[in-house]
Amino acid sequence: DLFDRGLQASDRDAYNALMKAIGEILEVCPIVAVRGTPSHDVLGCYAPLETMRAKHPFVVLEPGMPFMLPGLMVLGIPEPGKSWLLANKNGLGRNEANQAVVDAMKALLLGLGGLRREHPELATVLLYHGILRGATIGTGQTIRPGEIALGREDLETVGADFAILGHIH
Repeated sequence: DLFDRGLQASDRDAYNALMKAIGEILEVCPIVAVRGTPSHDVLGCYAPLETMRAKHPFVVLEPGMPFMLPGLMVLGIPEPGKSWLLANKNGLGRNEANQAVVDAMKALLLGLGGLRREHPELATVLLYHGILRGATIGTGQTIRPGEIALGREDLETVGADFAILGHIH
């Protein structure tokens, strides 16, 4: 969640300072991200970052799309949403839809694991913006019924060397 709401391109929202800071980072190294909560990272909010002219790119990973650097592969899972997990699956009942979500997440994780196995020579980082079952949340935040959550064992199917998790806010 880079943004907590839609921003205006003005000094009032510190937008110009943010763009300057990100531009400075991109002169040193790439930035790789996954989309966060749709109510925070509104549609199109990353476009100005992805089109910045700098030595390195700002890359927003789509599900199943790796980002490769010499010696490194970055894989990503944006916040799981029923809208993209259930695309083209109309007319499902509640139980069928829930099972379809589980199946889609498993397929995504297996696909990412396949990418990892294709490149065993690369160090692999997994970015996941979502709920991790069993995580301790110091703020008292709880997982609401119906939220999509992965377990540690689910993430381990990818075989990444390192996982970066986000979402708890």
